[in-house]
Amino acid sequence: MKRPRALAFLLFIASILPAVLSARPLPLAQAAPPQSSPYDDLFAQGEKLRLEGEFDKALALFEDAAALAVKSGLPRGETQARLKLGLLYWNLGRMADSRSAYEQAFALSKRSSLDDLVAASSASLSIAGLYAEAKALLDREEYSPSIETFKPETCVKL
Repeated sequence: MKRPRALAFLLFIASILPAVLSARPLPLAQAAPPQSSPYDDLFAQGEKLRLEGEFDKALALFEDAAALAVKSGLPRGETQARLKLGLLYWNLGRMADSRSAYEQAFALSKRSSLDDLVAASSASLSIAGLYAEAKALLDREEYSPSIETFKPETCVKL
């Protein structure tokens, strides 16, 4: 098996993660009428920069959003910000930081009974795990097992 084909599979799996997390955040529970909060403003600005490819700038805003959510007692907001941080770290090639952010999002969403975000963070962790496994195999030049990792029956169903 040629190495370029195995790399193509790695790029494929890397392309899945942004699609999983590109949906708009679920709204925080708010009294009617909804008002924009400082958290919402940070999140929106971070998402705008992320979509423009300004990953470093977006990263800083999502870190601020996560910190503000913690301070404000908004577990949903913190979880959403951590999911975005995981995606941004992924985009920046910081895979260990990405996995850590997803693990934090998963733990918080479980602890807070945010089932929709448990599912999102679990899927993100699964994708990160598959990527890490395939990358390790590829680094050891074990191309066939690396490719097996990306077969449809092996990959996470989203």
